[in-house]
Amino acid sequence: MTTQNKPTPNNTSNEVDEELLEVAKTADLAFKGIQGLIRRLKELEQHIQEINKELQSLEADWGGKPAWIEIKWVKNKIGRKYFYPYLRVLEQGPDGTVIKRSIYIGWKNLAEIEKRVRDNRRFRQLMKELQRLYGEYQRLQRRLERIKRWLEEARIWSDLE
Repeated sequence: MTTQNKPTPNNTSNEVDEELLEVAKTADLAFKGIQGLIRRLKELEQHIQEINKELQSLEADWGGKPAWIEIKWVKNKIGRKYFYPYLRVLEQGPDGTVIKRSIYIGWKNLAEIEKRVRDNRRFRQLMKELQRLYGEYQRLQRRLERIKRWLEEARIWSDLE
């Protein structure tokens, strides 16, 4: 073999070093991504626990259905207008239609009912937030499981644990 056909060691070594450097950078980015994913899962778990704790302290009246207070006017026999507070609740009828129910609450119970309406509204908000967080948590959990399976196939995950 002539000296012209032999590869020079410096060129091959530089190419291998550059390739290893690229692989190392990619692995580092992947590892940081996995760390971020795990950190976000822990944050979600903590947030879910906080919401569950707050939900336990609230009482959900009217089955957690939308409710609010309306002041309605009513005419008497003489024609005078009187104003009365009513609790309005949305319920589902037997055929699936939404029905507004009016419940007379009177002026004496108004402050207590207002607090219950606020608690009910907060309960509904927290339940929506909890559903959103559970959805995100499950999505990230599935992503982590896919990553684990891929790394196990590459026989890398067992080395990381």
